[in-house]
Parts: sequence; structure tokens; C-alpha cells
Amino acid sequence: MLVLAAVISGCGTGSGRNGQVTGHLLAVGGPAPGRDRSLPGRVVATNAAGQRFTVTVGPAGRYTISLPPGAYTLTGYSPHVRSGHGAMRCTAIHPVTVRASHRALRNVICPIR
Repeated sequence: MLVLAAVISGCGTGSGRNGQVTGHLLAVGGPAPGRDRSLPGRVVATNAAGQRFTVTVGPAGRYTISLPPGAYTLTGYSPHVRSGHGAMRCTAIHPVTVRASHRALRNVICPIR
């Protein structure tokens, strides 16, 4: 199993009070048959105060990020998915609420046309 190194930026409380969000960074759609595929890159969690927490996503597309309790919007970026001259902004369909010592599942989707 591939172990991913997390790079977390921003201020937070001690890890005993944090919760975790896990999921995959995925390309969804594209030419037939349009299968989902895992992407490397990064996922950024942003809370209402504007604090950003970033985790690096390895080739298997799976990520885990430890976050202080609160509501977050998740955004992903992969060098394998481009829009214009930069990385495409990929998002989780719904925000995620993190609770202390709990784990939440949320995939971040890059829609491919």
C-alpha cells in the first residue's frame, strides 16, 4: 500500500482534537467508456475563516487530511488535468463537516468532457 505524505499548512489545534477527511482525487467522464480514474496532485481544504490546509495526493489518487473541527470546502488540482494554461480546479460536490476524532469520506471530482 502506498503511504502518502501530508503537507499541512495553516493553524490548527492538536491532533487529538482533529478529525480526518479521506477520499480520492478523480477524473470523471471523458470519451466512452468514461471510466473514473485516480489522479495525483493536491487537495486543499478551506474553512469559513479562509484558512487553507493542503495535502499531497500520490499516484493512487487517495488522500487523508487531518483538520480541526469545522466546515470545509475541498478543491483539488492535478497536473494531469488542464484547463487553458493551468491546472483545472476540481471540487467535492458537497462541503464536508469535520468533527473531532471522526473520519469523513469525500471524493474530489475533476469533470472531463
